[in-house]
Amino acid sequence: MPEKKKKKWFRALLRHRLFVMLLLLLQIVLIIVFLVDRSLTSEFFGYALSIFSIIVALYIIANQDRPAYKLTWVFLILTFPIFGGLFYLLFRGQTHSKSLRTQMKKITDAAIPAFSMAPDKTAAACEALPAEEREIRYLADVGGFPVYGETKTDYLSSGEAYLASLLRDLERAEKYIFLEYFIVASGEMLDELILNLEEASMRGVEIKFIYDYVGCLVPRVLSKNDLQRIKEIPNCVVASYNPPGITLNLGINYRDHRKILLIDGDR
Repeated sequence: MPEKKKKKWFRALLRHRLFVMLLLLLQIVLIIVFLVDRSLTSEFFGYALSIFSIIVALYIIANQDRPAYKLTWVFLILTFPIFGGLFYLLFRGQTHSKSLRTQMKKITDAAIPAFSMAPDKTAAACEALPAEEREIRYLADVGGFPVYGETKTDYLSSGEAYLASLLRDLERAEKYIFLEYFIVASGEMLDELILNLEEASMRGVEIKFIYDYVGCLVPRVLSKNDLQRIKEIPNCVVASYNPPGITLNLGINYRDHRKILLIDGDR
């Protein structure tokens, strides 16, 4: 095999995405082999998982939580001792830790003043829509979503109409362009977007671009070349949301399904 082809094949094999998927697949295969096989190693693996499940059950009992919650988990784990502990561990990987919840609350509390708009429009919205007053006050007081006034919404009936409106707004950008999308697909629309972002960057406009790692991976809709073109735009910061690690963690299910483009705070 020629040296150039060898290097190209090796680089492709070690790409981060392929590497992650192979490791996840290997972990799943090993678990299935150990559970199906009837050898001494398999028996040892089963005993180890059962002991692990008992430890997890004792941990749940000692933990300060709702009794019904603890009883449900302990019953499930002791009924299925081989899988129960692992299932609880994976489930806990789906939930936020206390430290993370505390950190997120601090960030949310610090951002609330930036959401407010004087004067407060909550009372006016409740008066105009009395049937929805309960929901309005809940969203404003509990959900942290204040009521805005003097806003305007344009309905764009097709992708072509959206693209035309988008390009017009991008041409008028003066301060910043923030983009956040679940799926970014290579094609004519993305080519137009990249060209306009490059022109905006030359005008000194700040650009920040967030794309969902899995949304652009399965299926592979965002080509490597297009992603590199975006990263090479001056004054542009690019980040992928929640890329998977090398361990089997159901936290990968937390995806960024937002589809947001914010220009100068008013478009």
